[in-house]
Amino acid sequence: MITEAPSADELRQHMADQMVRAGCIRSEPWRAAFLSVPRELFVPDFTVRSQGSLHRYSQGDPAWLAAAYQDVSLLTQFDQDGTATSSSTQPSLMAQMLEALDVRDGDTVLEIGAGTGYNAALLSHRLGPDHVVTVDVDPELVAAAAARLRSAGYEPALVAGDGMAGYPERAPYDRLLATCGVGRIPTPGGSNSGPAASSWPTSAAASCAWCSGPTTPPAASSSTAWPPS
Repeated sequence: MITEAPSADELRQHMADQMVRAGCIRSEPWRAAFLSVPRELFVPDFTVRSQGSLHRYSQGDPAWLAAAYQDVSLLTQFDQDGTATSSSTQPSLMAQMLEALDVRDGDTVLEIGAGTGYNAALLSHRLGPDHVVTVDVDPELVAAAAARLRSAGYEPALVAGDGMAGYPERAPYDRLLATCGVGRIPTPGGSNSGPAASSWPTSAAASCAWCSGPTTPPAASSSTAWPPS
């Protein structure tokens, strides 16, 4: 008996359902974003670290599509010493960080760290690409992310530059989100920040996530309409 491999749509549905059940996705707009944005488009080649070994996948490999929808970080760039320098973050952590942003319609977000562009696509789906600015120090990453975002139908502003400096040309921002590794939690200020400029670490991954907004993470919704049955 031959079992047909699940489609990308089915894999996205399964991933989103898992994150809803785990409480990582707590609102319909972010569920819709994860259901709509094709993660595989942003990771044509990647490496997964599992049980002390590295496993490489490329588009066209039989296991590539299913591997792209695992709830793990996908390593996408390495330096000459073999150290990973860019990745697509574990989706459940991404969902928690995005929910913790507590965005509202019309908010503009400054994202530090372009990575593959997948997170910028999720933000663009939720807020509209005109409300998303992504800065990354690596111009090659920015160019690749921009191309993948365009192919997915999103064109947020992508800027090659030092994320610590922000991007004052599009300020002020309602929310700030760092999806890169940083040595300390920076304090947003000056022309980059809107009225809600206090910052707080958003989860155990405090060294790579911060945003402006409430001083404590928002509680899970008590609405009986969520999660969907």
